[in-house]
Amino acid sequence: MDRTFDTPGDLDVEIRIGSGTIEIEAGETATTTLAIGGPDPEEFRVDLTDGRDGRHRLVIEQRKRRGSFFGWGRETSIVLRIPRGANVEAGTGSADLSVRGRLGSITFQTGSGDLSFDDADGNVVTKSGSGDVRGRSVGGDLLFNSGSGDVRVGSIGGELIARTASGDVDVRAAGRSIHATSASGDVRIDTASTGEVQVRTVSGDVHIGVTKDTSVWMDLSSVSGDAVCELDATDEPRDGNAALELRLTSVSGEVRVLKATA
Repeated sequence: MDRTFDTPGDLDVEIRIGSGTIEIEAGETATTTLAIGGPDPEEFRVDLTDGRDGRHRLVIEQRKRRGSFFGWGRETSIVLRIPRGANVEAGTGSADLSVRGRLGSITFQTGSGDLSFDDADGNVVTKSGSGDVRGRSVGGDLLFNSGSGDVRVGSIGGELIARTASGDVDVRAAGRSIHATSASGDVRIDTASTGEVQVRTVSGDVHIGVTKDTSVWMDLSSVSGDAVCELDATDEPRDGNAALELRLTSVSGEVRVLKATA
């Protein structure tokens, strides 16, 4: 199935499929092109509506079938080219979502699919059983909830909230507050400079890098692991006010505060 739509202005995309792949490219275009491969085209509902606020809403939904795995049929391939800055919401059983280009926001819920993306100006919200998340930059908040999936993101402009049982959390640069919990996964933030960083793990390691000349208030603890601070004494706040507050706790993992590398 191949379709082309005129979508000048703002666009919201909603996708629901079982297994397979979703590939999205966001670029400088006023049209949306869609190609669906795999199952019978009759299994899909494709609907474009125009709202009163000038926004376009494109829905791509695979209808569930009785007697098939997760209620869907064969694996699906969806390829979309959409305008830059569009918002994407996708729900899958085990399908992966891959995005090239810059989107507005991303919402992804899956059983075991992976998400990879370049840049999102707004929020990125993910929930999965075991899927991984990889991204270059998030302008807003990143909300990550997974059983065993990992999250690795270059930079986050807003807040990070991550909850995982055994997955790792790896962020190169965080702009604001961080709240992360993990049972056995590691949490690593290469660069933190403002806000509150609150991390709790059972057996995972916690490594936080602090930007040079940042005043820091710290509460570090590990029951049976090491709790180490490698910052200089001059990084401690002199007037009781700290730009960065660290509350890092682990039962048996290592807790370490480092000087962020350039």
